[in-house]
Amino acid sequence: MNKKTSPQTQIIWDKKKTMLLISKYNAAPILWDPNCKTYRNRELKSKAFDDLAKNMKMSKKEVQRKLHNLRTQYNTEVRKLQKNGKSSEVKWEYFDAIKFINGGSNRPLLEDST
Repeated sequence: MNKKTSPQTQIIWDKKKTMLLISKYNAAPILWDPNCKTYRNRELKSKAFDDLAKNMKMSKKEVQRKLHNLRTQYNTEVRKLQKNGKSSEVKWEYFDAIKFINGGSNRPLLEDST
């Protein structure tokens, strides 16, 4: 077992909790949008993470870990799309919910042709 994570501190993320986190993350562009004026302000960003964690009733570290995992998976799905060009093949259930993070990026997303 990983020494850093004990079974008591591991959060079980169901779909409802994950969607709530994504929704609250979307409402705080300071955390994900590099075009936001305060995006590079570390103090404000840290406070925004504190507020998000408090709102979710979890530790800041756990919220940041989950968001990191969601962003990583999203970027993996975007790379797959860019490689094969078939947007209808995205099977990851949170893709549509979190694709707002691409708005802060210069990376183009494939447009759905339907």
